[in-house]
Amino acid sequence: MITTPANVNDTVPADAMISGDEVRVLADSAYHTHAREAALKAAGIRCGLMRRPNKHHPVLKPAARRFNRIIAKSRAAVETTFATLKRRMGLDTIRYVDPQSGCRGARASFAMVPQGEKVARRAG
Repeated sequence: MITTPANVNDTVPADAMISGDEVRVLADSAYHTHAREAALKAAGIRCGLMRRPNKHHPVLKPAARRFNRIIAKSRAAVETTFATLKRRMGLDTIRYVDPQSGCRGARASFAMVPQGEKVARRAG
């Protein structure tokens, strides 16, 4: 688990979160870079990063649009879980005070998320 301050984009620590034992990595188009895709392929990990248009190619090719639809179906299950945690468990805002340092942050609350997911599955 990696936590960052709110002013750090989620994509910055993305490469550090890949341990190398994954079969496939799924992510939305914000995470797609050619370098990240090449690194995943070099590690033997299937790249499930959704494609995005850019200034040189403002419209995705039909193959990229089909790929995104396929990835979206797999990602929907994960995104639905997070939506349920936010909606049912109230995890849209996470606050805590670290007892050791007295600093505010989010590290301890994230450890509770998997337990909340189990509760949400039983309740739903």
